Amino acid sequence: MQQIMKVRKSESLAKPAAGRASQRVLDHLAELRSRLKPGETLRIPPVRQLAQELKVSKATIYHAFKQFSASGDLTTAVGRGSFLKSAGQKITVGLAWPIYASLPFTRLAAITHALLHASMSSSDLVELRPVPPAAVEAHCEHQYILDQVPYVDALIFPTSLDELAGFREKATETYEAAGKPVVLLDAPALNATRNFVAPDMFAITQQIGYALAKTGRKRIAFLMKDSVNATVTTLHALIGLKSGIAQGGNEHQQVEQIFTAKVSEQEGYNAIIKYLDTHSKAPDAIYCFGDVQAWGAMTALEEKGISVPEEVSVIGGTGFSANLPTIGKFSAGNLTRVNYSFESIARGLLEMTFARVRKKCEPLPGVFVPGTIIGGLTTRPEENALLPIRKA
Repeated sequence: MQQIMKVRKSESLAKPAAGRASQRVLDHLAELRSRLKPGETLRIPPVRQLAQELKVSKATIYHAFKQFSASGDLTTAVGRGSFLKSAGQKITVGLAWPIYASLPFTRLAAITHALLHASMSSSDLVELRPVPPAAVEAHCEHQYILDQVPYVDALIFPTSLDELAGFREKATETYEAAGKPVVLLDAPALNATRNFVAPDMFAITQQIGYALAKTGRKRIAFLMKDSVNATVTTLHALIGLKSGIAQGGNEHQQVEQIFTAKVSEQEGYNAIIKYLDTHSKAPDAIYCFGDVQAWGAMTALEEKGISVPEEVSVIGGTGFSANLPTIGKFSAGNLTRVNYSFESIARGLLEMTFARVRKKCEPLPGVFVPGTIIGGLTTRPEENALLPIRKA
C-alpha cells in the first residue's frame, strides 16, 4: 500500500527560485518528489496556494502539472487533490546469459526481449547487465557472473540453459551470501516451491493429453530432449500429458517419449524419421516441446506420406511463430501450439527480483504463469473443441 504524505507550508520554497516561472514550478515539484521513498505518494498543495507560495500565475501551475501528468509522475483526483509519485527504486540486475546483436529465435531470446521491454516500462528504474559475448567467447562466463556480485543488486538465472548446467547452486550460494537475491527462470527441481517464475507446463499439457485421449488418439508421443538432460519444465510437461491422458482415456492409450539431442527443427525431423523407420505404426498424435521440433516432425510425416491432422495431430510447445518454411498448406502461423505470455513471465521475474531485494533476500513463493493454446490446422476440430484455445 502506498504511503501518502502531505506537504507542510514550511516545506515549500520560502523564496522563489530565479529563472522562468514555469521552470521554477517544475524544479519545485522535482525537489518535492526527490524526498519521497520508493512507494510513497505526496499530496501537494492546491493550485491557488502553490501559486501564491511560488509567486507565479495559476496558469503556470496548471502548465507544470500537465507536464508532470504526461510523464506519469503526477495524478489528479477530483475532490481529493493532486499527488506526486516517487521516482521508484533503482536496481541493477545481472542476467546470467549474454545478449547478442542477432539472437537466434529461441524461447530465451523472446523472454530476453520481453525483459528489456519490461525494464523500460517499469515504474522502478532497472538496469539489466547481461554477460558480455566476449566472456562467452573466452569460456569464462561462469567466473564473470561470480565477479559481478559487488556490482549488481540481484541475478536472474535460467535453469534450463545447457551452458549453465551445474553452475546454478554455486552462483546462488555466492550471491545470496552477499545479500544479493537470485530469481530463477523456470523451476530448478520438481519439488521446488520458491524463488522462481515458470510457465505452468503441467496444467496446459494435462488439458492437451485429456483432449487427445478423449477424442480417440491412442498412440500419443512426446518429442523431447533426452531424459538425461531433460529440464524440470520438460518433465512437468511430460507428467501433465500423462495425467491428462489418464483422465481422458483408457488402458489402451499410452504416451511414448521420443528423444532428441536438442530442441531444433533438424533434430525433430531426424527423430520422427528414425521412429517411422523402426516402428510398424506411427503415433497418431505428437506433442513437441518446441515449435521448431514440431516443424521438423511435420516435414518427416509429409515425406512418409502421413497426413496431418487426419492421421496424426501435431502440437508445438513454445508458443511463437519462427521463420519456418511452409509445408503444404501449413505455415508457422497455423501450427496448433501452446502459448505463454513472455511479457507476463518477464514482469513476474522483475517483480520477484524487486520484492526479494526489498525484503533482503527473503524467499518468496514460486510463480507459475498460466498458458493457453493457439488453435491451428494441425489438430482436428473435435480436439480443438476441448482445448483452451485463444485466437492468435
